[in-house]
Amino acid sequence: MKRKNDAEEYTALFIQFSNGMQRWFKKGLILLVICLGISQLLLQIPAVRSVMSSAERWEGKIPKSIWVPVNMPEEN
Repeated sequence: MKRKNDAEEYTALFIQFSNGMQRWFKKGLILLVICLGISQLLLQIPAVRSVMSSAERWEGKIPKSIWVPVNMPEEN
């Protein structure tokens, strides 16, 4: 009889805990989606985009080539 009451109490406590955690996860997910939307909107502004994205500096430019001389052995 006591085990049944303990199991019911544990189940009730677990449901209470999981409902609280579910609320926190929902709030966190909503916050992350809002932050993603704001960051995407900020990337539409050229002045902000140049600060936020390092790729903006390389867009449309050819990077300098790296040339390393290699000494090839002569064949006999």
